[in-house]
Amino acid sequence: MPGMPPLILAAKAIPNSLKAEQLHEYSVNIIKGLVGKNIKVVSYSCDGTETERVVQRLLKEHASDRIKYKIKHPVPGFPDLEIVIAMIDGQVVIMIQDSKHALKTSRNNLFTGAKLLTVANHVAMYAYARDLAFGPDSPLYHRDVEKTDRQDDNAATRITTSGAIAYIAKYHPDRLGFIIYLFIFGELVDAYQNRKIPHLERIKMALRAKFFCEMCRSFL
Repeated sequence: MPGMPPLILAAKAIPNSLKAEQLHEYSVNIIKGLVGKNIKVVSYSCDGTETERVVQRLLKEHASDRIKYKIKHPVPGFPDLEIVIAMIDGQVVIMIQDSKHALKTSRNNLFTGAKLLTVANHVAMYAYARDLAFGPDSPLYHRDVEKTDRQDDNAATRITTSGAIAYIAKYHPDRLGFIIYLFIFGELVDAYQNRKIPHLERIKMALRAKFFCEMCRSFL
């Protein structure tokens, strides 16, 4: 809830070498224990590491029951999207990932010099972000792109705001790939974070990002 700090119910020290199967066992015991006390656990979140995603897959695979939905893919030839929701002891538990972590990852991928991000005949790259931050009346700070803290949520948010995208569209309208990249991933995170968007619109925003990634991968 807004303005309310998280309440830590329990903590357990674990080593970095702990396997996903062991983490799954801990998670199941915690969720079942809470549900048994009539505490509604509605979601299970992780930061996107492979081990934690494996735990989420195991929770779905070993759930007492599952709810399945299918969404038809808009592009012919692509498989339909199947959404599987776990039910643990009668309680629906949604698997989610840290959306702000995803936003930082998309920003950091943009800043890397190891690969050049291509969007059809256009590109998205660090030089464009630097031009954005150092341009006249820019909505960004210099430190958002230079000597930046890669774990700064606010810096990652600022580069995908409507103000930043409008600035690029005004001063660099030819950088279409950069504009699309920021819009797609900024909107994806907004689908999770914004408290005023209707549920149907959130679904459209998330699906747009998924289909965009799939079509880009297919193009490459």
